[in-house]
Amino acid sequence: MKRIDDLRSFAFCGGFGAVSFVIMWGLGAILLLATGMPLVGGLASGLVNAFVLIIGVKFVNRAWAAMIISLVICSLSVPTVIFGPPGIYKIVLGLILGLLFELFMSLTRYSKFSYYLVLPVVFSLSVPIEYFMFVYLDFPAAEKLKSLMVGIAAIYFVNAALGSYLGIKFFDKKMMKMNIVKNRIAMDG
Repeated sequence: MKRIDDLRSFAFCGGFGAVSFVIMWGLGAILLLATGMPLVGGLASGLVNAFVLIIGVKFVNRAWAAMIISLVICSLSVPTVIFGPPGIYKIVLGLILGLLFELFMSLTRYSKFSYYLVLPVVFSLSVPIEYFMFVYLDFPAAEKLKSLMVGIAAIYFVNAALGSYLGIKFFDKKMMKMNIVKNRIAMDG
């Protein structure tokens, strides 16, 4: 897999990251305000975000695309309640999640099957990672999250698996016929 080496790839990563952020903000903020529980918004947005993320990664078709998309999402979320209370720690979260994605894909040599598994694994691991960040930063929400962590992680896994499956099928069946995708693939030729 080629590494990101052109401005166009960075721009596409930024665009996919921004779209994913808007989805998280729109769906997630409503649930967070209703429940007061961080990460519950991911229960609503997880499927759609997995759909967008997997399409973004497949479209950009470069190593480290997921890392950049993840950093964009988490950087945009710094002043919001997405991923928990506002704070710069979210950039570290973006780095960790992006690295986990890239490590998983590298270890599986970017196999076709790994695209179905990577987001369910990373999304479900995001819950304990955030829990430990909350404990370290002494956020009161850590106690609430501790009691729900396994259930939320399981739901994140299922949502991400379904979103990844639908995103891959959509990309392979519909998007591969679009000129922008054909041109992108021709660039790799």
